[in-house]
Amino acid sequence: MKNFIALCALGVVSVNAHKHHRKQKQLQAQQLSNKMLQQEIEELRANYDNLEKKFNALTQTVKKQSLVQSPYGLAGPGGPAQPSPQPFVRGEKQWMDNGNNINAWGDHQVEVANTRIPYQSTA
Repeated sequence: MKNFIALCALGVVSVNAHKHHRKQKQLQAQQLSNKMLQQEIEELRANYDNLEKKFNALTQTVKKQSLVQSPYGLAGPGGPAQPSPQPFVRGEKQWMDNGNNINAWGDHQVEVANTRIPYQSTA
């Protein structure tokens, strides 16, 4: 009987030891997982800090580039740069404004003639 009680006690101790060992393994696995998560969080935090530094550097670069003067001036206070001047116009294009003026004068004369009081007939 003593042997049976001893075996039962040994079995209970063995089961309890197995449960304790399993809990210890789970705890170690959880601690390892927590360490890995902490390392990942630290890496993400470092990457975020670097990202903010890169963004600030890029912002400064853009500000420096926007302060560059255009060789032909700006169209407005913060407006786009003026385009480069066009080359000399060749051919008959220099008379285009003159032709428009002549056409406008002719149209005006037609309008004046059509709106005048008609002459009295001699008939």
